[in-house]
Amino acid sequence: MKKKNFLLILAFIGSAITVNAQSFKKSTNVAATGLEMANYFPSIFNTKNKSTVPALSLQYERGMWNAGNNGVISLGAYAGFKKYSKSGKIESAKWDVSIIGLRSAYHFTGIEKTDIYCGLMGSYKFAEPTKNSGSDINITPYLGCRYLFADRVGFFAELSCKVSYLTVGIAIKY
Repeated sequence: MKKKNFLLILAFIGSAITVNAQSFKKSTNVAATGLEMANYFPSIFNTKNKSTVPALSLQYERGMWNAGNNGVISLGAYAGFKKYSKSGKIESAKWDVSIIGLRSAYHFTGIEKTDIYCGLMGSYKFAEPTKNSGSDINITPYLGCRYLFADRVGFFAELSCKVSYLTVGIAIKY
């Protein structure tokens, strides 16, 4: 039922806003929030890692520089959070993972209403308790696509190794 209500709200928003969206360009700002879609990954040691709370992420990007005729380079920020539990033959544990980072991406321009991008994020991951998964600094590649179904509102999907391998959500362009 919640899924149907969510889709109805999105359809209403989409019909209320004119569909005249452009692709990502210099000085474009995008804020997005996402949920993880892949939350169960068994390991080779027969343990089960699963998320007890869906991973949540917040992102912001701004188009900074034109990169020739076919692209724009952006700078932005990322914050993500996830709760894990692990149960197996050897040990069981629960921990929280938070990630904050700065990111930069190359956005392929020229595709109306669609923003395809790839980039790198420098991040700091901290986990509690640190016994199972300590804190560290990472450089993470990512690949994503945003489709604007309205002038300023759209969906996005992103593949990466942050708090989730696949994140989908809502993006707002302003």
